[in-house]
Amino acid sequence: MPKLVGWNTHQNKLERVIPISPEATLTESQHNDFVVDLKHDVIVLADEAIGEGSGGVGDNAALVVVDLATGESRRLLQGHHSVMPLKEPIRWDVGRPTSGAVDLYVGVDGIVLDTNNEWLYFAPLNAYKMYRIRMSDLLDASLTAAQLGAKVETYADKPFNGGLAIDQDDNLYLTEVGERAVGVIPSDTRKYERLVSDPDMVWPDGVTYNSDGTMYTGAAQLSLTSALQADGVARNKPPYLAYRFKPLAPGTPGF
Repeated sequence: MPKLVGWNTHQNKLERVIPISPEATLTESQHNDFVVDLKHDVIVLADEAIGEGSGGVGDNAALVVVDLATGESRRLLQGHHSVMPLKEPIRWDVGRPTSGAVDLYVGVDGIVLDTNNEWLYFAPLNAYKMYRIRMSDLLDASLTAAQLGAKVETYADKPFNGGLAIDQDDNLYLTEVGERAVGVIPSDTRKYERLVSDPDMVWPDGVTYNSDGTMYTGAAQLSLTSALQADGVARNKPPYLAYRFKPLAPGTPGF
């Protein structure tokens, strides 16, 4: 059974284990990124739904809300366009000798909550749109599936992205999995722009703000692994690099 595990870093011990209920989980579930909302006492997970039996197609992706007080889970927005992947392969290094593609269609992946715990931003990896919904709407159990879906807003255009982060001014930071770069959607323009890039930033994934005032991401080199190389020969190798860069505004460590 899938579960959330809380580790107490101050006392270096297990704090809590919260099972994700069967009602909120499918055979093909692949719970991935999540946000912790202590204002509403919930955790929201992005279920990409590319696990067992999915065939690499996240058609059953959804958001999963876990109530920290009761331990109960709810599966929301399954089948809604905001969590569904486009049937377009993930491509990398387009126009270069190292170019490639994989027929993997990842549902809702990146997910982040603003500092006021008001808006939840999320998007499928295989998609060109960023979406958001008010936490008050997401947690309103009186809404039908159709009513909840109508509360979702299309926020901005974006490239295929993995990681997602936010700063205190609601600027969104995205890792471009296919382009060795990290970009930003400024809150004032909502227009995506490239922020940092590096030739060795192969498949940047997670991105997070640190207490030193910078943001960090890592080059996972996923596109160089044997599973994604056309000839099946692995080309990923050390060093596996971590990058840091200056965000447009300060953020909250860990987000």
